[in-house]
Amino acid sequence: MIRVLSLALAIVGFMVGHSSATMGQQPSTIPGVTTLTIEQFVEMATGDNPPVIIDSRIAADYDRGRIEGAVNLTDTDMTAAKLAAIVAKHEPVLFYCNGAECKRSVNACNKAIQWGWKDVMWYPGGVSEWKANDLPLTR
Repeated sequence: MIRVLSLALAIVGFMVGHSSATMGQQPSTIPGVTTLTIEQFVEMATGDNPPVIIDSRIAADYDRGRIEGAVNLTDTDMTAAKLAAIVAKHEPVLFYCNGAECKRSVNACNKAIQWGWKDVMWYPGGVSEWKANDLPLTR
């Protein structure tokens, strides 16, 4: 009985640190948001009007390696004021996180749309797809 209780408490502790808002499968699209493939992301980031790139992951993940030029703003810390300090509502903004099992960028995109940003883009492949394609991360 004690082992079962210990296991249950461990699972609850894990779930508190990893809420359902950040775990699970991402949606295929987000209403009002442009979904980008890895090729489209690279094209946008190197084009004439590149978006501001927001890494929605926690600081520890960001510090281990990020897509070059990305600014860290964790979805759970993001407010309209913090986002506005990084990117104006009329400017293009692109969000990413860890990949298919992470919903941080989904949450960030939804918040940005709700707060009035108009040109919101999402790269659902995130860092996991980026690394799988042997693209560089910076520290």
